[in-house]
Amino acid sequence: GTLPEDVLEGEKGMTLLKTIDKIMDLHALAFGSTRVSKNLTAEAKTAMDARQIGLQNVMYEKRHLLEEIVKCRDFRSVYQDVDLIPLDEFNAVAPPAYRQDNSNQHIEMINRLKFEHEARMRQEKLQVERVKLIKDNRKAQEKLDRFDK
Repeated sequence: GTLPEDVLEGEKGMTLLKTIDKIMDLHALAFGSTRVSKNLTAEAKTAMDARQIGLQNVMYEKRHLLEEIVKCRDFRSVYQDVDLIPLDEFNAVAPPAYRQDNSNQHIEMINRLKFEHEARMRQEKLQVERVKLIKDNRKAQEKLDRFDK
């Protein structure tokens, strides 16, 4: 379709041209509105995608932290196998400085380890002194044995 030339002449032609002009204006408005709507939708989708990625990152981090907590709880430390004096005995013989703040298990274990370390160091010194005294006694005994001959 083409229109006959005489259709555009006269009042009907002017009305038709005005109607076509209005339709073209409405089409341009609809196209512009659609473009704005598409842009807004794209911006909203981008923001939503960013939030979704952020949520995935948080969920991944949460899962990772929970796995680390399980690993830490399952970890067998050498301190768990250290032969310490029983807790009752520790509380009975340890100086008050080692027994303060026993509400925290970690601090209590550190205090027990420090006390045990000091006790072992004292025992080591006593052992060195004992060996020295044994040597001195042997020398003295050898001197006495020489006098007896």
